[in-house]
Amino acid sequence: MSPRSILGLALLGLVGHASSGIASAQDACWDPIHINGVGSWALDNTNATPSGFMGCGMNMWRDVFYQWTAPKTGGYVFETCGTNGDTIMAVYSGAGCQAYCHRFNDDACGLQSQITFGMLQAGDQILVQVGAKDFATDIVGQMTVRCMPAPNDNCDTAHWFWGKGVLPYDNSCADTSGINATNRPLCDTFTIEDDVFFLWVPTYSGSFWIGTQSSDPSADTMLRIYQYTDCGNLICVGSDDDDGPGLLSQVHMPVVPLGFQYLIQVGSKTSGSGGAGMLVVDDDPCAVLTNDVFTPNQDCWTAAQVNSGTYANLAVGPTEPDYFDLTVPAGQTAAIQTVTDSFPLPLELAIYTPSTCPNQTVGNCSGALACGQVISPNSAELIWSNPSSNPVQLKLRIMPPPGTTCLSYTLLLGGLDGGTTLDCTPAAPNSSGLPCSLAASSFSGPELYHLEAVNGPPDEFGYFLVSGILLGSGSTVSDGLLCLSSPIGRYNAVAAINNWKRNSLGQFNDQGVLINQANTSSTGSGFDVPTQLPSPPGGFITPGQSWYFQLWYRDGPTSNFSDVVGVTF
Repeated sequence: MSPRSILGLALLGLVGHASSGIASAQDACWDPIHINGVGSWALDNTNATPSGFMGCGMNMWRDVFYQWTAPKTGGYVFETCGTNGDTIMAVYSGAGCQAYCHRFNDDACGLQSQITFGMLQAGDQILVQVGAKDFATDIVGQMTVRCMPAPNDNCDTAHWFWGKGVLPYDNSCADTSGINATNRPLCDTFTIEDDVFFLWVPTYSGSFWIGTQSSDPSADTMLRIYQYTDCGNLICVGSDDDDGPGLLSQVHMPVVPLGFQYLIQVGSKTSGSGGAGMLVVDDDPCAVLTNDVFTPNQDCWTAAQVNSGTYANLAVGPTEPDYFDLTVPAGQTAAIQTVTDSFPLPLELAIYTPSTCPNQTVGNCSGALACGQVISPNSAELIWSNPSSNPVQLKLRIMPPPGTTCLSYTLLLGGLDGGTTLDCTPAAPNSSGLPCSLAASSFSGPELYHLEAVNGPPDEFGYFLVSGILLGSGSTVSDGLLCLSSPIGRYNAVAAINNWKRNSLGQFNDQGVLINQANTSSTGSGFDVPTQLPSPPGGFITPGQSWYFQLWYRDGPTSNFSDVVGVTF
C-alpha cells in the first residue's frame, strides 16, 4: 500500500467517525496500550482510525494496538473470542513499529480471532494489532491473553516415564480435572487444584518414595497416586498434602510390584497458586541402606567420638538420628557440614552440651547451643565458635527433616584440632551461590595435614596455595579475595616436576567437593600436604612453624578463592 493510500484510509476513518470523538491512545503502533501478564483488556475501536500498519501483509480497518510483556517462559494464546464484531488479529515479535510479523488470524472462533505462541521467554515483547474486517464494524469487547496448559494437563495426555527420576512440571496454567479419590480408603478426598499428570511404569519391584520439590518456599502442593488401567479405572493407592518439607508432598510406597502402571496426579492446594516444580521418584533409602561404621550411635549415650575430617557413607533415619561427641578447642571455630547423597534434602543439625542433649527424635532445636542452616538443596551447615579459654565438649545430633525417610550422607568436620584457625571467612560466593570453604581440613592422612575443599562450582578445577603470611583483610582478585601474602607457593603441576606429591589439582563434583586428580589424597578428595614446600617459598615444613593454605579455582570465565585455614605444625 502506498503512503497516499494509507493517508486516504486515515482520512476516511476520521471523516466517518467525526461525531464519535478523538481516536483512542492505542490507535497507532508507536503508541500502544502497554500490558503484561495474563488477563483480559478492554477492546474498543469505536474511535479508532485505520493505521495502515500491514506488517503481516493483511489489511484491517480501524485497528488498535497493545504492547504486551511475557511474565514467564511458556506458551500463550491471544484471542478476541466472544467479542462483538468480526475481528482480524496480528501479533508481532518485538516492540513498536519495528516488530516483525509472527502470525495473523481472521476467524479462528466464529468471526473472532485467536493466535497461539508455542513458546515465549520471560520478558519477551509482543505487539498485538486488532481491527475490524470492514470499515463500518465497531469492535467492542475484550482482548484476552492466557497461558497454554501443560501437555499433561489431563489424565488422557499424562506424561509417561519409566523407572525413577526427577521430572519437571509447571501447573501455572493447568485446569482442575476434578479427579479425586472418593470412597478410596487409602486416600484423602481433597480436591487437587490445577493438576497435571504422569504415568509411571516401574522397571523393577521395590520400595519407593514419590514427592514434590520446588524452589518457591511458599509452594503448597498436593499429590495422589492411582493404580492405572485407563482413565476410567483408577484405584487410589496413596495421597498426601503436607508430609514433605514445608508445604510440599510426599508418599511412601513400601511395596511396588513389577507389572503395574501408576497414574501420578500433582497440583496445588489453592487454585491459581501453581508454578514450576519437580516430581521426584526414587528408591526408598531405608530399604537399601545398611548400618554405617558408627552404628550404634542413635542416642546421647552411644554418641560416636569424632575429630576433624570427612566421614562418608553414613546413614540416618527418622527414628534413628545420629549422635556424635566432639571437642572444640579453646578459641576455635567448629565447622560442621552435611551433604546428602540420596534423596536431595538437607539434614537437620544441632549441637548441645552433654547435660542438655535430647534423645527425642522430634526435629527441633529446643535447648541447643546452635542449629544448622540450609545452604543448598542437599546440604546444611553449622558454625560455632568456642568463646571460652577451655575446650568445650559437645553433642552433635543429625536428623532427616520431618516427614522424610532414611538418608545417606557425608559429614565434614573442621576446627576440632588444636593449632588451626579459619580466616578470611566467609569467602566470596561462587556461581553455585555458596562460598568455598576449607573448614573440614584436619590433621589426618599419611602426610602432615589434609586439606578438604567444599561448596565449589561443579566441574570446575582448582589447586591449593600456601604462604607463611596472612594478608589481613585480603586483596580482591577476579571474583574472590586472595588472603595470602608473598611469597605464595602453588601446589600445581609445575611444583610436581621435582616432587609428585606437590600437585594438588582437583575438580569439584556435583556436590561441590574437590576431588583430587593427581593421586595425592588418601581419601580421594582434597589434598595431603607433604613436608616439602613448593618454590617459592621453598624449603620444608618444620615443627613450630605456622602456614596458611587457600584454594584458587576456576568459576566459568572468572576465578575465585576459598577461605583460609591456618595450621601450626
